[in-house]
Amino acid sequence: MNINNLFLAFVLCLTVSCVVSSAPSCTLQPLRAMDIEYMVPEPSGISFCNSTGTLFAISDDDHAIFELNLEGQIIRTIFLDKNVKNIEAVTCDDVNQLLIITEEKKAKVTSYKLNNYKLIGGRMEAIYVTSFTLNLPEHLTSDSGFEGITIDTTTGHFIIANEKEPRVIMEVTRKGVIVKYYMPDYCEDLSDIEYESSSDILWVTSDMSKTVIATNRTTGEVIDSWNIPVRNSEGIAVTNDKIYVLTDPSSKKSAQYVGGLLIFAKPIIGTGLQSGVCSGNDYSSEECVGCDLFFARAKENKKAFEKQEHQAVIHHREVVTAELIALAVIGCVATIAVVLLFAVALRVRRNFLVRRTALSSVAEDEESFEAGNVALSHSPPSMSLEIVV
Repeated sequence: MNINNLFLAFVLCLTVSCVVSSAPSCTLQPLRAMDIEYMVPEPSGISFCNSTGTLFAISDDDHAIFELNLEGQIIRTIFLDKNVKNIEAVTCDDVNQLLIITEEKKAKVTSYKLNNYKLIGGRMEAIYVTSFTLNLPEHLTSDSGFEGITIDTTTGHFIIANEKEPRVIMEVTRKGVIVKYYMPDYCEDLSDIEYESSSDILWVTSDMSKTVIATNRTTGEVIDSWNIPVRNSEGIAVTNDKIYVLTDPSSKKSAQYVGGLLIFAKPIIGTGLQSGVCSGNDYSSEECVGCDLFFARAKENKKAFEKQEHQAVIHHREVVTAELIALAVIGCVATIAVVLLFAVALRVRRNFLVRRTALSSVAEDEESFEAGNVALSHSPPSMSLEIVV
């Protein structure tokens, strides 16, 4: 290979490396991250309301809906009836001026008035409008329940997402009739959905897949998708230029996370995983406000969980060891008790045999004595001869 070819090869490699390094990351870069758990305990779902220009988030822990500005600050808290449980999703109906929530386990959809509340005991409470319980066919029933709801403004129908087993996205009328449904296979679970009317895109977030997905509203076909650098994503809201992701702190099998709100620049369709343009999953928190604190707390929670698990393992080993020692002691005591009982039984048996032998000997002597007496009584009298000199 001559010097010209080597030079061309070097230039080609340099060009390729520059193209790869300049390719966007497949992971969305957060612009801002904030811990909102102290304001919204156990946050679950979130939605953007065009008519108010604000966000609405829900908390199952407080049985409440929280109205937030686009910076993540609470404007007001609207309390729900205590009988409303397992709230997992919320959406805003701009046309009919309603807030709609879903109860996960009941498959129940309930509507409340938007911007019209009643003040009871110094707190703002939602005004109930209507509700229905969805009667699901057997093949669509699930223990997971409803995780997302949004409104298809082209039809006025609800779009409802069932989390998993099975994963289902359903179009449902206002009276609770299922018009159609499909079972997406592009993610491990469905955590929340948000319909964006301006682009006719149904946005989906998946906790288990750690992704944000842009899909076709009617067919469910994936248009594009991106990874997100967080776990436990439970809510998604979309504005003209931003995507809001809500994270839930609770976790059954792993470390507690952070109940937070992360803001991303809305990605451009054609720059994600489906396009093949993006490269790698790196993300930078340098230009993100609050990311250092957010991810530091997540790391602390992970360390605390690992320490707790380690202590639990040690405790389990100690308990098992103590149980084994206790079993060994019980076994030894039982063995000694059996040996002692056996020895006592042998001694009792030996004493019994000795006594029986002694009694038999006495009985034989008595029989012999009696036999001798009988013999003497039946013998003839003896004669004596005396000689006198």
